[in-house]
Amino acid sequence: MTRRCVPLAAGLAILAAACNYGFVGGGLPSHVRTVAILPFENETSQPLLETDIQRALQRELPRKLGVRLANQSVADAVVRGAVTSYEEVVSSVRPNQNPTGSSQVPVAQRQVRVVFNAEIYDVRNDAVLWRAQGQSVLGSFGDSENPDAGRNRAIQELVTRFVEGAQSQW
Repeated sequence: MTRRCVPLAAGLAILAAACNYGFVGGGLPSHVRTVAILPFENETSQPLLETDIQRALQRELPRKLGVRLANQSVADAVVRGAVTSYEEVVSSVRPNQNPTGSSQVPVAQRQVRVVFNAEIYDVRNDAVLWRAQGQSVLGSFGDSENPDAGRNRAIQELVTRFVEGAQSQW
């Protein structure tokens, strides 16, 4: 072999070895290929919050974790949980520009805070793969926005927590 071929052969060997590496299951154990996402229990007064969470999880988890949706009776894993609290809170205020003695505080930004308990349960091994207890997610929205914008951002953050939680276990 010539001197020029040695680095080329070494580079091809490294490239070939790298091709065999991959992320099977997106962070879940390799036997978890399907997941059932159950409706969350809704312990709040917010209608359809559990439906919005379920839809967001069904839309994002398969793509981000490398699994397919399945019926609970045949799924390798089950996603389940409960929303325990929902509130809108003021996160920042503007300095009062017009001190007329008004008691009204000018709000600059609000947040929706959602508190939840959830888990990803491995049906085959009868084990919890990931669990979140009393987790809080926030979704900010400005004074010109509808609170639904904050709600949607909080739900998106909840989905992100699921993905990060599942991936951190493996």
